[in-house]
Amino acid sequence: MRRQYLASIFAMFCCISLATGQELVAELCTARLISPRIAATAGYDGLDAVYIFGGHAASNAPMSGVQKYIISEDRLELVGNLYEANFGGVVSLDTKGDFFLHGGYYFGREIVKFSPSDNNSITASGYLPEQTSFSPAVKYSPESDVVFIFSAKNAMNEIFMFYSEAQNATKVGQLSLNLWSMGAVSDGRGTAYIFGNQVMANSSIQYPVYAVNLNTLEVTPGPPNFPMLSSTPSVVWDSRYAYILSGFSTTTSYGMIRFDPETMENIFIPVINYPGPRLYEPSAVYVKESNRIYIFGGQTSTPTYVYHDQIWFIDLNPIQKL
Repeated sequence: MRRQYLASIFAMFCCISLATGQELVAELCTARLISPRIAATAGYDGLDAVYIFGGHAASNAPMSGVQKYIISEDRLELVGNLYEANFGGVVSLDTKGDFFLHGGYYFGREIVKFSPSDNNSITASGYLPEQTSFSPAVKYSPESDVVFIFSAKNAMNEIFMFYSEAQNATKVGQLSLNLWSMGAVSDGRGTAYIFGNQVMANSSIQYPVYAVNLNTLEVTPGPPNFPMLSSTPSVVWDSRYAYILSGFSTTTSYGMIRFDPETMENIFIPVINYPGPRLYEPSAVYVKESNRIYIFGGQTSTPTYVYHDQIWFIDLNPIQKL
């Protein structure tokens, strides 16, 4: 049923595209990452730069480099190194322009501060209550320095809150269910949307999208038509929709999923020149000024496993009114 649902959505959107000429294209940038990688952590500074932290190489080695991609120049440079290689972490940007890296496969409980304005300094900032890895984080609002981090490494329903001004993190509650392969976005108005499979759920009924009230931590499941996730999804938010760029494997089509928080429904959107039909753990950010999604690296597996060092962008303007 789920396959048939996505197939029908794909066919519907193709009809729209053919009728209007409104098609999305993944444009390949000139710049390249220093080396191919997956599971790096990417953060947009809100101005003209994306910072890419660490990652995991095809040689099975973690990475420590901090790369800066300058959007207006389509240029990438190495600006530092983490004091320990890491992948599978998450990053937040505070209102002062500093980045905070939370957890990851090797950081575990550590929180690390990266300050572009302070000569790209890297300093220890504190600890999470428990280890985290591939755990999503969202800000309460763009103007807030409060960050919610979902899921601990050994307890998949924990919720931590990090306040960058005090640079400390505390456990604030638990989700009412255990989730894995999680991605998340915040609508900036007190609600987070989590995309993740429920642990030990009935295989015939799944709700891989949930709305979480950040004030009460109450969880509301979406309709059971969101595709199952096979790996940690890369998710971005454009202030209206969430876009899921990877992690779903119920379709072999090239493209992404757009999620509407107002209806809790989703639609599959084909993208010409998309990196692959089964894109695995790329890094991604949304750039509001250009209305583009930028994708960094990742792995594809059709027909063979390939780690990527490419950077792509997708201009969302052609589908803005769809």
